[in-house]
Amino acid sequence: MIGEVETKIAEIRGMITQRYWCKIVDHERIIERVLWLLELVAKLQTSTHCAYCGTEFPVDDSAAEVTDHIRSCEDHPMRRVERENLALRERVRELESNHGPSPVSWGQHQARLDP
Repeated sequence: MIGEVETKIAEIRGMITQRYWCKIVDHERIIERVLWLLELVAKLQTSTHCAYCGTEFPVDDSAAEVTDHIRSCEDHPMRRVERENLALRERVRELESNHGPSPVSWGQHQARLDP
């Protein structure tokens, strides 16, 4: 593995020298950047992450881990919607317990609230 990396570095250094005239220091900076980009590409091909909290997951065909995470990620926007929905439901129950049932039954309210 190390031999392959050293060969690649020498190959990249040769390509840089042929195409551009630059100092050895520049070669090292360019090679560092190329290696960093290669590592990044390898990482992106094998993993994904939650856009809201940054948790990383391996790439798989079923996306089961990501799906499970979305259901529980506290930073996901759906958690806010769920909290608001729960608060509204509790408020409706509170109003109905204080003022009696509304002319429209709870089942009809629920049918309008639930998709």
